[in-house]
Amino acid sequence: MSSNIEEPSIVNRLLTIAPKLLENARLTLLPLTTTNLLLIHCEQDVTVDPMLYLELIPIAHLVQEELGISQICIHSAQQQRIFHWSSVEIIEMAKNFNLKI
Repeated sequence: MSSNIEEPSIVNRLLTIAPKLLENARLTLLPLTTTNLLLIHCEQDVTVDPMLYLELIPIAHLVQEELGISQICIHSAQQQRIFHWSSVEIIEMAKNFNLKI
């Protein structure tokens, strides 16, 4: 995994949370005017299934806690957008379905 995130502890914690999703990925954090954009560029194909959403809950929580409200976007190896939600939306979805954050 490669990343432009300057804080190595955040990157290490992200790898601990979702090692399979992030092992062959490139993380790019873009600070925008009102929010951050975390781009996850996957080298392998990513399947959109319920397990992907479950992996994103702790990622969203960590990103929002450490970096503030952020958009999280996952792109496949073919540059196809697989997922694009805000950290707030992911956390709210988890609360609505009584999923552990």
